[in-house]
Amino acid sequence: KPSVEPTTAAQYRQHVELHLVPDLGGVRLADLDAAQVAGFVARMGKKGASAAMVRKVVRTLRQALGAAVAADLIPKDP
Repeated sequence: KPSVEPTTAAQYRQHVELHLVPDLGGVRLADLDAAQVAGFVARMGKKGASAAMVRKVVRTLRQALGAAVAADLIPKDP
């Protein structure tokens, strides 16, 4: 958060609260796999999310998973 503009941080928070947590929040980080991420992306599209929004949310997820790898919480990014 300190390294991004407040508006960017707000967008990330919105991605997490509106899309990621409702759909993937029940999955343990260690159990998250590529198939679940692909299913999440497909569900976003079926719910009517634009391609641009899907890309933005996936970018947020990718950043979060990259941070989890860097913190040794998971061995690799699903």
